[in-house]
Amino acid sequence: MSRKKQLVSQDTIVKSSKKRKYNPMRKFNHAVHKTNDGINDIRITTNEIGALNPSYMKDEEILNKLEGLSLNFNEIVPPIIENKKQELDLLDSQYSSICANKVSNNAENDVEHENTETTVATSECTDHASNYTVDDEGYLCLIQNNVLVRLCNCDIRIVKEVIEDNGEEIKHYLELAAITKQKHLRKVIIPASQFRSLNLMEHWGNDFILEPGSRVKDYIRHAIQERSRNVYQSRCYTHTGWCKNDGDNVFLTNKGAIGGGDIDVKLPDDIRRYNIPQTPIDEMIAVKTSLSFIEIGPKEITLPLFVFTYMAPLTTLLDPQPNFSLYLHGETGCYKSTLSILALSHFGYFQSITSLSNFGDTANALEEIAFTLKDVLMVLDDYHPSANKVDGDDMESKAQRLIRACSNRTGRGRMTDKRRHVPRCGLLITGEEMVSIPSTLARIMVLELAKGDIDITRLTELQEQAYLLPHAMSSFINWLIVNLDWIRFSFPDEFIRIRAMANKCSSHAKSSEQVTFLTFTLNVVIQWLLDGRVITDSEAESLKNDGFNLLTKVVERNSARIDAEDPVKIFISTIENLISKNKVSLKHKTENEYIGKGDFLGWYDDKHLYLLPQPTWDVVKHINPELAVTKNALYDMLNKRGFIEKGEKSTSVERLDGATRRVLKLKRNGLSLESVKGEVNECKV
Repeated sequence: MSRKKQLVSQDTIVKSSKKRKYNPMRKFNHAVHKTNDGINDIRITTNEIGALNPSYMKDEEILNKLEGLSLNFNEIVPPIIENKKQELDLLDSQYSSICANKVSNNAENDVEHENTETTVATSECTDHASNYTVDDEGYLCLIQNNVLVRLCNCDIRIVKEVIEDNGEEIKHYLELAAITKQKHLRKVIIPASQFRSLNLMEHWGNDFILEPGSRVKDYIRHAIQERSRNVYQSRCYTHTGWCKNDGDNVFLTNKGAIGGGDIDVKLPDDIRRYNIPQTPIDEMIAVKTSLSFIEIGPKEITLPLFVFTYMAPLTTLLDPQPNFSLYLHGETGCYKSTLSILALSHFGYFQSITSLSNFGDTANALEEIAFTLKDVLMVLDDYHPSANKVDGDDMESKAQRLIRACSNRTGRGRMTDKRRHVPRCGLLITGEEMVSIPSTLARIMVLELAKGDIDITRLTELQEQAYLLPHAMSSFINWLIVNLDWIRFSFPDEFIRIRAMANKCSSHAKSSEQVTFLTFTLNVVIQWLLDGRVITDSEAESLKNDGFNLLTKVVERNSARIDAEDPVKIFISTIENLISKNKVSLKHKTENEYIGKGDFLGWYDDKHLYLLPQPTWDVVKHINPELAVTKNALYDMLNKRGFIEKGEKSTSVERLDGATRRVLKLKRNGLSLESVKGEVNECKV
C-alpha cells in the first residue's frame, strides 16, 4: 500500500506517525503539487481546510487566502503557521496522543543506549519515511518494533538542492534545516559529497547531539532523505560566458544570462564585477563611445587592444581557439593599467585595479580564475622587475605557466579526480619587464607603450563615459547570439584565407596566427557596426584595410623581437664574434693550425666545429647572462634546428689530438672562419 507524502515547510516541521489515518494532514496532502519550475503549490478547498484544523474554518482571513487559490508554499504557508501557534500546538498534542497509543508508557525508558546501538545496527529499514518520527522531546527516532529509538536531538530536512555547473562538471549541494524542541537551527549548505560523513556538529556545534551507535549516522542520513520529499532544486552557473540553456545559446555574467530567461549565476566574490546588462541602454551612444577607444592613442596600440577586447566573447566559439595573449609593455607612468581598466570596463563596472588578479596570487589561483572567466577579458596587472631573485623567478614562472596555458588551451593535470582547468578567457598582461623565454614571447602580442603616447584629454573623456562600455558589449553579444551560426560556419574558410595573407608578412607561424584571429574578429566587429548603422560602408572598408596593415606591423615587430631573443641565433652569433675578435681559439682537427688567439674552445675542419660543451657554454652564458635557457636545452635546440648532423645526438664522441673526447659537433653551414696562426692560451682538455 502506497504511503502519501507529508507536507513540510522550510521553517516548520510537522510531525507524523506511523498510523497515517490519525494524521490531520492526510486529506490535505493530495493538494500538494510540484510545478515545472520546481515550486511547490497548494490548491485546497474549504473541506480540506477544515480537515487541516476545524479552527481554520472560523478565520475568514485565512479562509479567503487559501480557498480555491494556487499559492506558493514556501511564501504563504510558513507565515500562516508562524502566526497560528495555537493550531500548531494542537497538531503537536494530537501527534503525542497518537504516539501514546502506539508505544507503551514504559517502552522508551526501558531502552538503554547499549541495546539501542545493537538494535539499530542489526535492524533493516524499509524505504518509507514512516519508519522515522519525532518524539515529545524533539528527538529524531527510528520506529523499531513499536519502540522509538533515538538518533539525534533534532528533526533535519533537506529544504533545497543546489546544482552548480562550471561548464565542465556539475556539483550538488544540500541546504539543511533543523529544529529542536527549543529552537530552529540555522540553515547550512554542505556539498552532497560530504553528506555521507554527516559532520553536522561543525555547523551547529553543541546544539546538535548525536546518539551513540555505529550505524546511527546511516539511519539519520536515511531519515533525512526519506522525510525530505519533493525538495526544490535550483541550478546555478559558476562561470561567465557561453552556455546552453534549454537548447538556446546564452551568455552568462553576474547579472544573469544575456539571451536567456531567469538564470542564476554565482561567481566568486573577487570577480562579481563582471556585470554586462542583458539589454543595452542608449545602444548607439554606447557603441560610439566604445569605438572612440581607438582614438585615445596611437592606433598600433589602441586598435589591437580594442579588437582583442571584442575577441574575448569569441574565445570558445571558434575552433581552433585564439592561441595567444596580449602584453601591454611600458615603463611606469605611461597609463598601462588605465588602458587595461578601460578595456575591462566593457565587461562590468571597473574603476581601478583593486581586487584584480596580479602576480601576488598563486599560480593555481590564477589558473582557476582564468578557467572561471570564460569568454571575457582577464587582466593580470603589473609584471615588474624585482630586486629579489626568488620573487622575480616566481613572477616569471607564473607568467610562463599562464601564457602557455592560454596559448595551448590546456591546464595542469593533477593527481586527483579533478578535471584540468583549461583557461577560457582572453588574457591581458601589463608589465614593465618582458618575459624572457622566446617560445613564450611567440605566444604573446606585445604592444609597446611609451610616455606621451596617450592623449590625456580623450582618455579622461572616455573614463567619464566608461559606464556606457558594458552596454556596448551587451549590444555586441546580443548581436552575436543572432549570428552565431554564420560566425561558426564562416570561420574555418576565413581562417585559412587570412592566415595565407598573414604568412606573407611574418616569418613566425604563431605571429601570423595572431594577425589571423584579430583580423577575423575585426571583420566581425565591422559587420556588427554596419548592421547597427554606426559606421558607413566606406568607413567600414577603410577600417578593415587599415586594421590589417596595423596588425601586420605589430606582429612584424614582435617577430623581430623573437628573433633577437632566439637562443640559437644568440649562440651562433656569439661564437662568430668571439672567434673574429680573437677572444677564443680553435685548433684544426688534423693540422697544427689555429683560429683565434684566446681561450681554447675546441677543434674545427672544413665541415664541422668540435666544441668542448662546458667551456663553450660558460663563455656564451658569461657574455649573455639573460639567456633564458639551460645548456642541455640549448644543445637540443641546435640539434632540432639542423646545426648537428641528422641522426646524431646533441653531443658526440670524437678522436681528437690522440684522445677520445665528447664534443658539441656543429655543422659549419657556410660559416667562414678566417685562419689566424698564433699562440693559443694554455688550456687543459
